[in-house]
Amino acid sequence: MASTNYDVAIIGAGPGGYVAAIRAAQLGAKTAIIEKQYLGGTCLNVGCIPSKAMLHIADVMHSMSSLDELGIHLPQPPTFDMREAVAFKDKVVKRMTSGVGTLMKGNNVDVYDGLGTVDASHNITVSKNGASQQQFSADKIILATGSVPLMPPFPGIDGKNVMNSDTCWNLPKKPESLICVGGGVIGMELACMFDGLGTKVTVLEMLPTVLAPLDDEVRKLLVRILTKRGINIVTGAKVQSISDEGDKKKVTAETDKGEQTFNSEYVLMAVSRRANTSGLEQLM
Repeated sequence: MASTNYDVAIIGAGPGGYVAAIRAAQLGAKTAIIEKQYLGGTCLNVGCIPSKAMLHIADVMHSMSSLDELGIHLPQPPTFDMREAVAFKDKVVKRMTSGVGTLMKGNNVDVYDGLGTVDASHNITVSKNGASQQQFSADKIILATGSVPLMPPFPGIDGKNVMNSDTCWNLPKKPESLICVGGGVIGMELACMFDGLGTKVTVLEMLPTVLAPLDDEVRKLLVRILTKRGINIVTGAKVQSISDEGDKKKVTAETDKGEQTFNSEYVLMAVSRRANTSGLEQLM
């Protein structure tokens, strides 16, 4: 039996969860929030914020390629250090996430670090590294667990140098080449980022067009610009498998031209995201 009881407990400390926790506490509720990974959720840690930090770097790199046309001449071509770029990104992220922690403390929200498991009786168990740490209960529970990258179950998806939109942020060096599986908003944003850093990028999209939800005129203009920049966009490509070929990754896809193979140093999965239901199994 849980000895501590909260008025409100929130599972997940992303933008939905931490805002709910702040408001509940402001309204006088004894409030707890449980987060298994990082305060701020996907957006602050592995989504909107790091992507914009890295896109800023990529944009500066891309702009420098046309300095001569502007009459600006450097004594030698600029060089790029991935580790220093990642350090800049981490500094931006830390500044944002530390603000969330300050908000939790300032509003007297109890923060639990670990995976929250909920049962039908509103009992919550928080575990870290597989070991049960703390147990408590709550009158009201808000599920704000967010989403995780969808990884299709085709062969080779768990192989070396296969990453997703959560795991692509701390590479030790710039990839020489990359295949992005998925041409939606996440895939195309990351394709632009890596292209701007100097990576040779190929995008494989199953649908007849990338960025399908966008206005047709805007989408066509974007595709022209990105193709001119050197991004190879292949539509109507349904990936069948990922395998190793020497020191490269080989992606096999069924296309309008039949079966084709594509090679690169890394593969980035950006097909979609799915609901994160880990720890909620007893409620289903």
